[in-house]
Amino acid sequence: MTDTIMKSIQDKIVDYSNKKDMAIFPLPRKSVLVGGCFDVFHFGHWKFLTAAKKQGNNLIIALESDRFIKRVKKRNPIHNQKQRALILASLFLVDKVVCLPDFKDEQEYFDLVLKTKPHIVAVTKGDNKLINKKRQAEIIGAKVVVVMENIKRLSSYSIININLNNNVIVNNPVNIRRPIGNGITTLT
Repeated sequence: MTDTIMKSIQDKIVDYSNKKDMAIFPLPRKSVLVGGCFDVFHFGHWKFLTAAKKQGNNLIIALESDRFIKRVKKRNPIHNQKQRALILASLFLVDKVVCLPDFKDEQEYFDLVLKTKPHIVAVTKGDNKLINKKRQAEIIGAKVVVVMENIKRLSSYSIININLNNNVIVNNPVNIRRPIGNGITTLT
């Protein structure tokens, strides 16, 4: 990858804890904010981001931390936050990826919305934080838009489990299930 391409990708990544990075907000023109872990990135994520981008000019992703994944999802991330940020920032439809620290309460998400000042907060139908997101949006005069239905049986969790059940490389390229005899496998 050329240095110019890599720099343009890295320029999309913002560290929430860095005041200088966050000084770029609010972005000019209509901004759409989405949030999530995006670990492992899959077609449902792409479809969600594409639908969200149609709501405005700038698509901002609030990317959860590795600790958040461990605490809330009860598993280690497949890709660390930096890797996930690079994957997302490499998508042409993404304008900014905000790498979040480990937020532990709703006030921190309110502060995120106050700092980024999106016009739209995009969600999927059935979002379990919908009430909080509506309150956050209301504070800054934004609106919450349901951009798509939840796609059944398409989640990072189901993909990880399918891979585990099929003895596919998971979590670390070194952890490969190898046969040890009599149909028994082990991670090496």
